[in-house]
Amino acid sequence: KVALSWYEKYGGIGSLYSPGQLISRQIPFCLDNGAFTNFNPCKFIHHIEKGCATGKPDFIVSPDTVGNSESSLIQWKEWSGCLREFGVPIAFVIQDGQTPESLPVDADLFFLGGSDSFRSRFFIERRNWPRLTPLHVGRINTWAGLWRALGTGATSCDGTGWFRKSTDHWSARDLLLFLK
Repeated sequence: KVALSWYEKYGGIGSLYSPGQLISRQIPFCLDNGAFTNFNPCKFIHHIEKGCATGKPDFIVSPDTVGNSESSLIQWKEWSGCLREFGVPIAFVIQDGQTPESLPVDADLFFLGGSDSFRSRFFIERRNWPRLTPLHVGRINTWAGLWRALGTGATSCDGTGWFRKSTDHWSARDLLLFLK
């Protein structure tokens, strides 16, 4: 309810749904693959079918392996063709070990995942990654993180921590201030 209220008042907010979550089309949304916790191909396909029946997602996150760029590239090759059939942009997840030269040329957008140390290096070396547009940054849960993502040219970001506590908690207040 809070996210919907803030969306109606300020815009600039949406939801990234993982498999098994109830999907609302009242605000913009994207469909995650669930790999950060436990990827399940059947649940993922069901999630996409359910999400696309609810409304048109902004993008679908292609399956990846957390912290492993080689495995994520293999999964991109296995899944991207099938995912394109849904008519929604597909995000490739950048993981540890990724280089600008190894990015798939057919990705519609890029999703910065990876370990904290990889992400920190990415933020410092962003100028070496010229063709990352649009860019979504995962796991942004702080005021500083919001500005870091914006400063690297990200068009969107996500974080699970904004509403974990009450809307009076500092994290929710920081997000509200950013939206304003």
